[in-house]
Amino acid sequence: YLVPVKNAPTVTTMVAYRVGSADEEKDQTGLSHYLEHLMFKGTKTLIPGQFSKEVARNGGRENAFTGKDYTGYYQQIPANRLADVMRLEADRFANNQWADAEFAKEIEVVKEERRLRTESTPTGVFQEQFDSMFWMSSPYSWPVIGWTSDLNSYTMDEAMKYWNTYYRPNNLVGI
Repeated sequence: YLVPVKNAPTVTTMVAYRVGSADEEKDQTGLSHYLEHLMFKGTKTLIPGQFSKEVARNGGRENAFTGKDYTGYYQQIPANRLADVMRLEADRFANNQWADAEFAKEIEVVKEERRLRTESTPTGVFQEQFDSMFWMSSPYSWPVIGWTSDLNSYTMDEAMKYWNTYYRPNNLVGI
């Protein structure tokens, strides 16, 4: 999709995949969100963190988000740097890889995010309890960020299998 705004010197790009917490197995909750984090941890040509540094070097900013049905990645950059950032994005999705150390370190980041955003706030606790009761046995009942017990049990093989299943060109979606 292209929505031109002629007086804006920037462009926002977004890549979204049709994968979210509703696609996870009961004992693998939070895996979609965790993979969102891992997508910033390197490729065959970029070391961990270099993707974000390159976007910033090109005058931009970036982030990602995970929902129940999709995961999105976006950058806002100067319009004249679009080609550079699209090359970075293509590399990230074609050649993503993460080292064991990054895999282990990032799960701690996700667990801390869970503690801060869910377990430490009344609205986070309420939303988690409400979804669990409202959706009951549906995958929509578990939290996007995952249950702590599941976050503690991921293996590299599980993450790679999930990534290979969902991070494919035919799973791109417009949102």
